[in-house]
Amino acid sequence: PVFVPSVGAFDQGMLVHTMIDHRSLQQATNSAALHQLFSERYAHEANINVMPLNNIEETSAPFLTPHGISGKNSCDLYLYSSDKYEQTMIVAKLDNLGKGASGAAVQNLNIMLGLDEMTATELS
Repeated sequence: PVFVPSVGAFDQGMLVHTMIDHRSLQQATNSAALHQLFSERYAHEANINVMPLNNIEETSAPFLTPHGISGKNSCDLYLYSSDKYEQTMIVAKLDNLGKGASGAAVQNLNIMLGLDEMTATELS
């Protein structure tokens, strides 16, 4: 994978891009199969939302921005894919300041203690 950083004029939130060339994967795939793989993998994760394939947000079209994620303990995954060029760009949209290392530490501690992972992790 190739990681592509993004910088913008916003107080909180970030977009993390990863490019995948389908030909570099161990199994042949297409856009729909790759999206289904992500959807199934994260279906039971409370904090991860896999958005529809090639989703365009009406509020920021034609651009994807980190707006709307501020203060949330979640990550939205967007897959933009082309079967013609056999490439997929995965974009993770998250609030890096809201969650932070301390929120992740509490979440991991909850998991280790057998508690619901969301106990005491909500932002105020």
